[in-house]
Amino acid sequence: MQNIDRLAETAESAWPGAVERIGEEGFSLDAGGLKLLFYVRGGSDETGLCRAGIGSPAELADPGAFAEAALEGNFFWGGTGGATLSYCAADGGVHLTDSFAADALAGDPQAFASFADGMVRAAQDWRLRFSLYAKAGKEAL
Repeated sequence: MQNIDRLAETAESAWPGAVERIGEEGFSLDAGGLKLLFYVRGGSDETGLCRAGIGSPAELADPGAFAEAALEGNFFWGGTGGATLSYCAADGGVHLTDSFAADALAGDPQAFASFADGMVRAAQDWRLRFSLYAKAGKEAL
């Protein structure tokens, strides 16, 4: 888990006081009220994942309409900035997840901050879209 340790140290340099370790495999970053989770895939030190919660389908007026928008956003990652929207049955939430080479961001606070800022912007955008569907379904758009 050497890369995730280096990545957590880099995150702390870029966002002082906003990092909380999650066991040995990851950490969370409180980015202005939006929590980003960083971890490594399947124990690999090479590929990192970043995930942000978007909402719960139970909050939606028309879950199918939002699912359609999410699929459109995932199409060639055009509406997600390269990340992927997905549903997790284990926690019942919709998430935005992106992958990155762990060693590409570890040791470079500026590169880490740029990646995290991009994830925050994309997640905030999808949270806004989600809230529009939660209020009145597809007709609100």
